[in-house]
Amino acid sequence: MGSQARRLGAATVLPGFTVAAQPAQAAPTASGSGYHIYAHGMLSDGVVGFNASDIGQPTPIAGRAPTGVPDWPQAATPDGRFLYVAPMRNPRLIAYSIGSGGALTATGAPLALPDIPVDITFAPNSRYGYVLVGGVNGAVVPVRLGTDGAPVANGPTMSLGAFTDGLRPCRRSTERRTGR
Repeated sequence: MGSQARRLGAATVLPGFTVAAQPAQAAPTASGSGYHIYAHGMLSDGVVGFNASDIGQPTPIAGRAPTGVPDWPQAATPDGRFLYVAPMRNPRLIAYSIGSGGALTATGAPLALPDIPVDITFAPNSRYGYVLVGGVNGAVVPVRLGTDGAPVANGPTMSLGAFTDGLRPCRRSTERRTGR
């Protein structure tokens, strides 16, 4: 692992990859605290996973969660319990629960999205999310996550207006609002 990756902590996220912390109830691995790495190919159907830790090589998680092609974007909730994938051809938000060994299990009905998904981000409490959609007319789809991980719309889609150069991924700020 390079020096920059060591400074950033347990994992470095690369395009097409998602890293999920072990859920709080999962026991730590023998090699230290572990996490799961999920990846997809741009034109392949599905997400593959690996169990990893700060030491040693990642080990494959059996199976492949089907998502449709191309399956982009994807993101795990901050608590590491669920992975969400949004395929482009049939825009929808698909929820998977992350098992203690990292296996993905589809949960709840997918949420239809109004346009091509660009990115997904979550509130720190892992109960609310936001899907950035639109190749030209950007919008944010607010989502509430059920206790089983099932996504449901959480209010109206918020238009961002027209973009002549498309949209890029977004990230949630780590700053807390103080009401100022």
